[in-house]
Amino acid sequence: MEIEFAGIQVANERLTQPSTLDEKAKALRDLEVAKAVARKFDYWMRNYNHPPGKSHRDELLDWLVADRGARYVSRDYGVFKALAEVVEKMGYDTIPAPSEGEFMVKVAEADEREEYHRAREQRAAADGAPRRR
Repeated sequence: MEIEFAGIQVANERLTQPSTLDEKAKALRDLEVAKAVARKFDYWMRNYNHPPGKSHRDELLDWLVADRGARYVSRDYGVFKALAEVVEKMGYDTIPAPSEGEFMVKVAEADEREEYHRAREQRAAADGAPRRR
């Protein structure tokens, strides 16, 4: 319910901004994805221990790497920015949203982490596979 209300608030703000119909349609699509992703971020914030003293804005960036958040936002800065707006309405202090540059650095970091884990799993599978004679 909280996420839906936050999404409605952001949608109303986005629809009142001057823009073309295509821009408004993309903004609303980004918002729909952001609302779904907001549940994942909120769960991560509520259920995992976080280092003290970090801002919610920094936690949002860390989430891209730590909880595979980059996968959820489809590596799309528009979705990420909408996410920052939605979770702001839910009580997290994430506005101004991290910049596109900060976002891209964390997405690259998430990609490196995914690749590392994928390679590690492949090595483990190869080590455990029966050998051919």
